Amino acid sequence: MTHNETGSGLRPSRRTVVKGAAWAVPAVAVAASTPASASSPVPPEIQFGESQLCKLPGASQADNCYDKGYVAFLVFDNTANTQPYYLCSVESFTAKGAELCVVGISEVTSSEACQTLVAPNDGILIPAEQEVTVAVWTNSSSSSASGTFQVTFTGSFEGCPSVDAPEVQSGHLTGSSWPGDDQGSCKPPAACTTVPSACESICATTA
Repeated sequence: MTHNETGSGLRPSRRTVVKGAAWAVPAVAVAASTPASASSPVPPEIQFGESQLCKLPGASQADNCYDKGYVAFLVFDNTANTQPYYLCSVESFTAKGAELCVVGISEVTSSEACQTLVAPNDGILIPAEQEVTVAVWTNSSSSSASGTFQVTFTGSFEGCPSVDAPEVQSGHLTGSSWPGDDQGSCKPPAACTTVPSACESICATTA
């Protein structure tokens, strides 16, 4: 007995298969939520235009063991940060390409503070959203002319002695002579009319 299977009801056409197939690929929308993290604070910026440089020419401060030094009253600007910054030390102070010996730094807040060199472990507090003037005492310059100065300092928002990578900033400072016997034209802050001794430091020189 012969069976004649035409396949008309057994083999659906390709067109029918495609037409009846449901290949619906669901569209999955993934919302990548990136937390908005606050930008990391940056070290204070030295406002060279607001800072002042005083020369300690020749052996004018020989009793304090200076010879051709500078004191820079640098304005550290922390107004862009909502965190206090701790200035731990000034590692180097370069005048016109020649590195001076850094005697130390002091706070310009009172005569006692300005005459006292701050230990790196203590540091100087620069409050959030404020500016603070810091005196940087140096010695042994080859000259006492004005020019471009480069300052390398260390500090941290966590406090001293924990410090971040050294920060290097440079700018132009115009200096005038220290007002010894009211002869020089430099006008240091009222709290800093007395020069701290360099005699116990590695920067001590004798005329």
